[in-house]
Amino acid sequence: MLLLLALGLWASVKQQLAWLKRTRGVEAGVPMSKCRSAAQGYVRLFGVQQYVDGKPLQAPLTGKPCTWWSFTVEKRKGWKLDDSPPEWRLVRQASSTSPVLLDDGTGQVLIDVTGERDLVGPRDTWHGDTDLPIWPPSILTTKDNYRYTERRMVAGTPLYVAGQLTTRSSIPTPTAIKDRALRMLTRWKGNQANLRERFDRNHDGVIDPDEWEAARQAALGEAESELARELDSGVNGRSVVSRPPDGKPFVISPTPDPDSSQLPNPLRPSLFWLIAFLLASLWCLRALAS
Repeated sequence: MLLLLALGLWASVKQQLAWLKRTRGVEAGVPMSKCRSAAQGYVRLFGVQQYVDGKPLQAPLTGKPCTWWSFTVEKRKGWKLDDSPPEWRLVRQASSTSPVLLDDGTGQVLIDVTGERDLVGPRDTWHGDTDLPIWPPSILTTKDNYRYTERRMVAGTPLYVAGQLTTRSSIPTPTAIKDRALRMLTRWKGNQANLRERFDRNHDGVIDPDEWEAARQAALGEAESELARELDSGVNGRSVVSRPPDGKPFVISPTPDPDSSQLPNPLRPSLFWLIAFLLASLWCLRALAS
């Protein structure tokens, strides 16, 4: 009986610890703000996503209008004789770096989605014979050696964001350029084939220190160009929500996470198991003593 009660107490305490971890992750109890009155720092905002300056993006594989896109192209790793699911090797991937506009009726903010790949929204997946996707999928396709996946977010749909709100300077700072370049290098490292194709000058299949320095300089140049384009499009000088530098959660989703007060607290079951275990222990000690 004591063993069963101890197992119940252990399971309940484990659930309690998981709940504590979850509630600490609900954006640290930060109240929802309005775009017009949001203060600088960590904020939670909810509104409707729109095109920046009314100009929609065009998803590269399907050509559909969107506020954000991400795609992957994968190649099948051979063919299996059994019914086990196929394995895929990543060939190419990319995502848009243009900001998303959030409007809650009181004002507007921009959301920096640079480096994000798995945001929630419409998704298309299809197969083909070549690494160049064809949309719409051809009915004449006889093989599925390649798999194409495209994710998008669309204007007019709800959008929730939790992150660091800042007002961008009208002049890009060296720190902003370095941060953008670092995110670029991280994306490039995720696609080794493309990285070697661009920077492996001696064609030995390895990126040596000199070649990596060339990649770093290229990333700095592209980052500076991107920030300059954002300056021209009016992104700088406006409020932008981006990934917090201190490790706080950066959340982009269609709906807000529930407040910690709305989450069921498993404290009461833990107390029940604890009291039952203590009473049973006292009963056993009394029985042994007598």
